[in-house]
Amino acid sequence: MNIPTSAPVSVALVALALLLAACGDEPAPPPTPGPIVFQDVTSPSGIAFHHFNSVRASVLPEDMGSGVAWGDVDGDGREDLYLVNYAGNLLATQAEIEKKPGNRLYRNLGDGKFEDVTDAWGLTRSARDAGALFCDLDNDGDPDLLVTGLEGCVLYRNDGQRFQDVTEASGLSVVRGMALGATAGDYDLDGDLDIYVPCYVTFPTEKARNRRLVGGRPEPWTTPASYPAQPNWLLRNEGELRFTDATAAAGVRNPKGRSLQAVFIDLDGDRYPDLFVGNDQSPDVLFRNLRNGKFEDVSFKAGTWDPRASMGVAVGDVDGDGWFDLHLTHWVQEPPALHRNLTGESEPEDGRPRLTFRDIADEAGVLRAWYGALVGWATGLHDFDNDGDLDLLAAHGSTIEDELTDEVFTDPKLLPQRLMVLANDGHGHFEDVRAGAGPFAAERIVARGGGFADFDEDGRIDFALNLHNGRARLVRNVSPSDGGWLRVRLRGTRSNRDGIGAHLVLHVDGKKLHRPMLCGSSYLAGDSLVVHFGFGSKTPDRLEIRWPAGGNVQVVSKPEPGSKLVVEEPR
Repeated sequence: MNIPTSAPVSVALVALALLLAACGDEPAPPPTPGPIVFQDVTSPSGIAFHHFNSVRASVLPEDMGSGVAWGDVDGDGREDLYLVNYAGNLLATQAEIEKKPGNRLYRNLGDGKFEDVTDAWGLTRSARDAGALFCDLDNDGDPDLLVTGLEGCVLYRNDGQRFQDVTEASGLSVVRGMALGATAGDYDLDGDLDIYVPCYVTFPTEKARNRRLVGGRPEPWTTPASYPAQPNWLLRNEGELRFTDATAAAGVRNPKGRSLQAVFIDLDGDRYPDLFVGNDQSPDVLFRNLRNGKFEDVSFKAGTWDPRASMGVAVGDVDGDGWFDLHLTHWVQEPPALHRNLTGESEPEDGRPRLTFRDIADEAGVLRAWYGALVGWATGLHDFDNDGDLDLLAAHGSTIEDELTDEVFTDPKLLPQRLMVLANDGHGHFEDVRAGAGPFAAERIVARGGGFADFDEDGRIDFALNLHNGRARLVRNVSPSDGGWLRVRLRGTRSNRDGIGAHLVLHVDGKKLHRPMLCGSSYLAGDSLVVHFGFGSKTPDRLEIRWPAGGNVQVVSKPEPGSKLVVEEPR
């Protein structure tokens, strides 16, 4: 994260970062299309959303940004988009915040157009918010909405026509703290979704109003390590949209983490979701699910104990070995990580595979597209070119102010940066293809949260990005590949309604394509709950779905390419 500019060492670091930002980047890419191409379609879509709308006070909480969530709120089969706003700087009064534009819900009309239906769906809210998730928490068939922010969480129940604030009645009002990138998963496999909420730091807001002047303006207070970490929260779903605090009992409080993003994901293949937590200026934590309602911190012996400042988290099987790997975005001078999951090759421990990871970012080619000034946020591992393997996208935007302009004294802006777009060669090695990824990939932006979905249902994974103090962007995937694809929507019966935690395997010409069903990853975001497969020119033989609650494997023979398949768990 950012650093104060008052100390001499900090001035040196900032100067170094500015120099890297100015001369460490590549020249503008040529227009020649590559294997992965994106197009900014924000304006024609009807989405008109601007984050923050304020002059920065140069304090830590407001620079964390906000995210997005994809979900089919009205059951018409199309992905709607919820955009989150941190509505004003930290030092503004509550009355001032309530007058600012707030979060917005855009309904997908199915022709590339979106309609603002925020008020009609009862979601009018202006606050200092961070992240969001759509997921069916009461198993009634409609996605509910969880919103995180500066003062905890808000939970909205979806009745199919409107959302109702049920925060108090659900028990989620117990969450106190600067809540950020939440995740949902059924950690006890009882058939409903539990919630894990990472929290950040306790910031001295009142003291920040009276900061000393440095260079004629208030001193920036933007160093996470200067402020005490807040504990995280695990909320167990008791049914009927009621939650109890299970944090201490499960052993996942992580009180010193300064946590930004968490992910529930089964990393050892036993169906029980483990919990990965990315922390800022303190080591990341990997909690292994002990299958008895408790977790064990295995970070150090698993190889994921990493003191770099982690922001975004992406999950996927990058090398096709059937085990899910982790990609992490980091801060200045901290290269991204690609933790390859070696659990399948490890010696068993106490009768179970030993969770084992190794950072292969360098040998996999990820670092060839990286340079030291980049600050990474939203990220995803998806098959953008439909060739059967997972590509990598990471969005960047600095937390360092552009101090080379006079504007820094009156309206300080953060340094913009470009995307990272990497194509997988099919063997887990990545090639930088940003040069041919279109004009949007060449644009410098101050990105924060972002989520992925095939919003136009053309079989290519698109994404939405929230920019700090800028226009949110809807980006369409227009890659030239005509590779085959399949989209899968799960309907749980014994398992949770969304099938979160399921492991899907598509068999194509002797190759196995593994995909997890996740809720909450990237950064402050909720991706689509439709699982996407690309498979090139081959024809799929069968789809296998291992459902989380019962563990039974359902087989769909010869799924039709180019279709959206809705699969209901056998009763």
